[in-house]
Amino acid sequence: AIKHSRLYRDANERLRRLEILHEIDKGIIAGKEIKDLLSFVIENIPKEMGAEAVALSLFNGEESDPRVFVMRLPNGTIIEEQAFELAGSLLHWFMDRKEPVMIYDLAEDPRVQMHQGYIRNNRLVSYLGVPMTSRRKVLGILHILTTAPRVFDQQDLSFFVTLAGQAAIAVDNVRLVESLKAAEKKYRRLIENTPDVIFALVFEPQPQLEYISPAVKNVTGYNPEEFYSDPDLFMGIIHPEDRPLAGQTFTGRFPSDKTVNLRVRKKNGEYSWIAVRTKTTLDDTGRIVRLEGVSRDITEGKMTQEQLEKSEAQLRAITDAAQDAVIMLDPRGKVSYWNPAAERILGYSREEALGQVLHPFLAPNRYHEAYSRGFVEFQRTGNGPVIGKTIELEAIRKDGNKIPVELSVSTVHLAEGWHAVGILRDISERKESQAEIQQQVKILRGLNEAHRRLSRTLDYREVSLESAKCSVELFDINLAWLCKAIPDGSVEYLAHYPKDFDYPFKVNVRWDSSAEGQGPTGRAIRTNSPQVVEDLATNLDYGPWAKLALSLIHI
Repeated sequence: AIKHSRLYRDANERLRRLEILHEIDKGIIAGKEIKDLLSFVIENIPKEMGAEAVALSLFNGEESDPRVFVMRLPNGTIIEEQAFELAGSLLHWFMDRKEPVMIYDLAEDPRVQMHQGYIRNNRLVSYLGVPMTSRRKVLGILHILTTAPRVFDQQDLSFFVTLAGQAAIAVDNVRLVESLKAAEKKYRRLIENTPDVIFALVFEPQPQLEYISPAVKNVTGYNPEEFYSDPDLFMGIIHPEDRPLAGQTFTGRFPSDKTVNLRVRKKNGEYSWIAVRTKTTLDDTGRIVRLEGVSRDITEGKMTQEQLEKSEAQLRAITDAAQDAVIMLDPRGKVSYWNPAAERILGYSREEALGQVLHPFLAPNRYHEAYSRGFVEFQRTGNGPVIGKTIELEAIRKDGNKIPVELSVSTVHLAEGWHAVGILRDISERKESQAEIQQQVKILRGLNEAHRRLSRTLDYREVSLESAKCSVELFDINLAWLCKAIPDGSVEYLAHYPKDFDYPFKVNVRWDSSAEGQGPTGRAIRTNSPQVVEDLATNLDYGPWAKLALSLIHI
C-alpha cells in the first residue's frame, strides 16, 4: 500500500508539472514581446518546486555577457536590474557544454556573485542554472535560486530543462518575428520613398492588384487607394495603342528580362512615358500566380532622347550635305563617323571606313611617325600639334592617287575619352589654279624681262637668240630654235637655245613640197599656222628627223 501510495503521489506530481508546463507554454506562445514573455514565465513557476527566486537573462546577439531582463525575488518583488553576475568560466560552461549547473552553497562558490543591494534581506543559498537553447544556440539562461539548501533531483532538472527549452523557442520565435517586422518596415520605407512605382498583381482566385507604392501618385496623379478601389484603372490609363503590349506585360507573357516602354494618361489628361520591368512567380503546374514589377517615369529622358535624336538628325543632314569631308575618330584613333563627302573625296564607303584606324590607310608614310608621337598626347590631354589648326597635307585615295587636302582638327571629350573631329577639304582645284596663276605670273614677268632686253638691240640674230632663250625658260621646254624662210624653199638658221644642242645644225629642213619640207617646220611656214607633234617617236610626219632628235636632245 505504501508503494502504491508513493507511485500515485509521483504520478500526480508529474501530471502537475506537465500541467504547469502546458499553461506556461500557452502563455508564452501568446506573448507578443520578449519582455512580456519573460515576465509570464517567472510569474508562473511555482515556489514549491524549489524556485523561491527566478531570473531570466538573455544574450544580446553575439555578445557573451548575458543581461538579466527580469527577476522574481522570494518576497514576490519583480526587478529588472542585474541582481547577480556569473563568472566567465560558468558562462563558458553554459555556452560550450549547453548543460545545467547546480551550486549547493552560493556562499562557498565564487562563480555567482550576488548584488546585496538588490537582494537585501533575501538570503539565497542554492543555485540551478539551465541554458536556454534553440536551434543549437544558447539564447540565455534560466536561473533558479532557493532560500534553503537544496539538491535538485532528476525530475526537477527535467522540468526546468524543458521549461528553459520552451522559453528559448518562444524567444527565438519572437526575435524572428521582430526581425521580419523590422526588415519589412525597413523595406517598406525604402519602397515608399523610392521614386519608382513598385506593384504586385495576383492571379488567384482572380486577377487583382495586391500592392502599388505611393510613388504612383507622382507618376500618374492617382493615389494607391484609387487603384485598389477601381480594378479597371490600372489598364485604363494605358494609351490605347500601347494596351496590347501592356496586356502581354501585366499577364506575364512578355519576357521578364525585358523593359517595356508605355504611355500612361495622367489624372490631368497629359500623357507620360513609363519604363516597366516585371517578374513572375509560377506554381507547381507552371501557371503564373503572381507578378511583381517596377515602373519608372522616363518622360524627361524620353523628351531628352527625342531632342537628341532631332539634333542628331539635323547634324547628320548638315554633314551629309556638306561638301567637305567630316570625319570623327574615337580615343583609339578609329573612324567613328564618315560623311558622304568623305566617301566622294577619299573613295572609301562608310562601311569600309568605320572602325578603321585612320592614318595608316589614309596618310602617306612620311606622316606616320609624327602622328604616332602626337596621338599619345592627344589620348591623354586632348591636345596635339595639329589640334585647333588648319594645315595642308596629302591624303591617299582608295585608288592610290595622292590629293592635296586642307585639314582642320578639333577635339571633344565624351564618356570614353577624347575624340577628334576633322574637316577635310579637297584643294586639288585650288592648287591647280594657284599653279596656273603662278605660271602666268612667271610668263608675264619673263616676257616683260625679255621685252626689256630686246629693246636694247636691233640685231635680229640677238633678238632670235633672246626669243629662244625666253621660250625655254618660261615654258619649261628642252630646246627652242628659230629659222627664216628663204624664197627658194630653203630655211636659214637664225638661233637656238640651249647652245650646247647641235640638233639645228644636223637636220636638213625645207618649206617647199620636197620630202624635207613635209615636216612640222615646213608645214608651219607653208600654212602660216602652229604645228604640234605630241610624240616624236611615233609621228610619221616627223619620221625623217625623229631618230636624230631623240638621240641629240635626249627627250
